[in-house]
Amino acid sequence: MEIKIDGIEYVPKEEELITQIIQAKTIKWGKTADKMINWVEAKEWCAEQGGRLPTRLELLQAYIDKVVGFKDDYYWSSTEYSTDGAWRQGFGMGCQSRDAKAYGYYVRCVFE
Repeated sequence: MEIKIDGIEYVPKEEELITQIIQAKTIKWGKTADKMINWVEAKEWCAEQGGRLPTRLELLQAYIDKVVGFKDDYYWSSTEYSTDGAWRQGFGMGCQSRDAKAYGYYVRCVFE
């Protein structure tokens, strides 16, 4: 298994363990947008409300925890994979996938 640490490729030996620390945090979910919007509009919509787009991990955790208020559809995350694309979270089957920022999906902002 090859990983990158600070931009340097690294192949750990089998006996080495990789430690990951995920800190718990409390977030408040806003309401779901009334319509599907593109990624740029989603970021702007959240900023106007004083919130932000959730990360890919936050959306996945919301799906796993069965947070109420999500439609059975896709939601934009703030996590980008290129200048033209970002990750989305499905709340029907729970899958995550990448898509072009120009496409319209639902958005639900987080407030910390």
